Amino acid sequence: MQVPVLDNACGTIALLHALANAPTLAPAPPASPLAALVERCRGLDAEARGRALDADEGVRQLHR
Repeated sequence: MQVPVLDNACGTIALLHALANAPTLAPAPPASPLAALVERCRGLDAEARGRALDADEGVRQLHR
């Protein structure tokens, strides 16, 4: 879910969604920001995942 503080993140969210849901096709390196974010968000609802994404400094740096 895109929370209001994530300006213009639609593409980033779509890419993260695809990568997180196809780990056998495009596995994230275990120590990567993507792997850490996916693990932190496991079990969260859509709004909480959006807020976790917004708060993730590693992903924020990559999005710029």
